Amino acid sequence: MWFYETTVGTFCIRYMREGYGLFVDGDNLHWDWDEDSAADRVFQGRTGHAPWDTLEGVQRPKDLSEWRSQEPTASPVRPNDDPLIIPLECACGHAFGESVARIRSVQELRCPFCRAVVRLDRDRLLELIKEAREKRSKAGRR
Repeated sequence: MWFYETTVGTFCIRYMREGYGLFVDGDNLHWDWDEDSAADRVFQGRTGHAPWDTLEGVQRPKDLSEWRSQEPTASPVRPNDDPLIIPLECACGHAFGESVARIRSVQELRCPFCRAVVRLDRDRLLELIKEAREKRSKAGRR
């Protein structure tokens, strides 16, 4: 887990079944496919937490090296429960991730930032799953 304290709340990035969750003061803001993507949201002011995203003149953490790291006291996830996160992008260019297990409809997903509909046909979804599995497999071999 990583923590970053601000004047508008404490951000936390935590690995859970759904992926890497970005939280502020315990409220879930977003799910990402890796911790760096979640930290980048905080840096870019794209968290979905308006008090932070609209705050001007504040120094933002450039990467996880500026966050406080803390090991969780107990892991809620077994290693073989690692979720497969599919990277997506809406027409506005917002990047976000969604767990395969959480995708309810392969035809429509909503961007968590602008609420735009992202449409996926079955073939595109299968292609994205294959790419995500290959990426995860390569990362496991490092």
